[in-house]
Amino acid sequence: MKLSKKMTLTALVKFLNETKEKKTGTKFSASDIQAYIRRGHLPKYLGNNEILTSNAYDGVTLYSIKIS
Repeated sequence: MKLSKKMTLTALVKFLNETKEKKTGTKFSASDIQAYIRRGHLPKYLGNNEILTSNAYDGVTLYSIKIS
């Protein structure tokens, strides 16, 4: 198991836009990523990887993607 580095929501949007592609061909938005976070994982076509949340700093939430 490997984790992507802990990143903010904005960094996670940028990371996914650089490494993955949506079925529709459009770029990921923060709303897309927030839906994946609520679900707890990426969609199957993106790898079905688990999204982990940590509150490392007061008021700042960081996210990691668990990569098998």
